[in-house]
Amino acid sequence: KETDPGVFREVPYGTGHVDFTAITKAAMNMGVRRYLAEFWYDPNTDWKQVLAENCRFLRSRLDAAE
Repeated sequence: KETDPGVFREVPYGTGHVDFTAITKAAMNMGVRRYLAEFWYDPNTDWKQVLAENCRFLRSRLDAAE
Protein backbone atom coordinates (compact mmCIF):
# COMPACT_ATOMS: atom_id res chain seq x y z
CA LYS A 1 0.00 0.00 0.00
CA GLU A 2 1.30 3.42 -0.91
CA THR A 3 0.93 6.37 1.47
CA ASP A 4 1.89 9.99 1.92
CA PRO A 5 2.25 11.65 5.32
CA GLY A 6 -1.30 11.90 6.66
CA VAL A 7 -2.82 10.30 3.53
CA PHE A 8 -3.59 6.61 3.70
CA ARG A 9 -6.12 6.07 0.92
CA GLU A 10 -6.08 6.37 -2.84
CA VAL A 11 -2.37 7.20 -3.18
CA PRO A 12 -1.18 5.74 -6.52
CA TYR A 13 1.75 3.33 -6.33
CA GLY A 14 5.04 5.07 -6.94
CA THR A 15 3.78 8.55 -6.03
CA GLY A 16 4.02 8.37 -2.24
CA HIS A 17 6.85 7.98 0.22
CA VAL A 18 6.97 4.18 0.57
CA ASP A 19 10.34 2.71 -0.49
CA PHE A 20 9.07 -0.41 -2.28
CA THR A 21 12.53 -1.36 -3.51
CA ALA A 22 13.95 -1.56 0.01
CA ILE A 23 10.84 -3.21 1.41
CA THR A 24 10.71 -5.98 -1.20
CA LYS A 25 14.44 -6.68 -0.83
CA ALA A 26 14.08 -6.92 2.96
CA ALA A 27 11.03 -9.18 2.62
CA MET A 28 12.83 -11.47 0.17
CA ASN A 29 15.83 -11.67 2.54
CA MET A 30 13.45 -12.81 5.30
CA GLY A 31 11.99 -15.51 3.04
CA VAL A 32 8.67 -13.82 2.26
CA ARG A 33 7.29 -15.08 -1.04
CA ARG A 34 3.60 -14.10 -0.85
CA TYR A 35 2.39 -10.56 -1.24
CA LEU A 36 -0.88 -8.70 -0.99
CA ALA A 37 -1.50 -5.41 -2.75
CA GLU A 38 -4.26 -3.01 -1.81
CA PHE A 39 -6.20 -1.18 -4.50
CA TRP A 40 -8.90 1.46 -4.15
CA TYR A 41 -11.68 1.48 -6.69
CA ASP A 42 -12.37 4.90 -8.18
CA PRO A 43 -15.32 4.96 -10.59
CA ASN A 44 -13.81 8.00 -12.31
CA THR A 45 -10.79 6.04 -13.58
CA ASP A 46 -10.21 3.17 -15.99
CA TRP A 47 -9.84 0.54 -13.27
CA LYS A 48 -8.42 -2.06 -15.67
CA GLN A 49 -5.64 0.33 -16.69
CA VAL A 50 -4.97 1.23 -13.05
CA LEU A 51 -4.66 -2.44 -12.11
CA ALA A 52 -2.33 -3.12 -15.05
CA GLU A 53 -0.09 -0.16 -14.14
CA ASN A 54 -0.04 -1.16 -10.48
CA CYS A 55 0.82 -4.72 -11.41
CA ARG A 56 3.72 -3.54 -13.58
CA PHE A 57 4.99 -1.24 -10.81
CA LEU A 58 4.85 -3.87 -8.09
CA ARG A 59 6.12 -6.71 -10.28
CA SER A 60 9.16 -4.65 -11.28
CA ARG A 61 10.04 -4.17 -7.58
CA LEU A 62 9.52 -7.84 -6.80
CA ASP A 63 11.54 -8.99 -9.81
CA ALA A 64 14.40 -6.63 -8.91
CA ALA A 65 14.50 -7.99 -5.36
CA GLU A 66 14.96 -11.62 -6.41
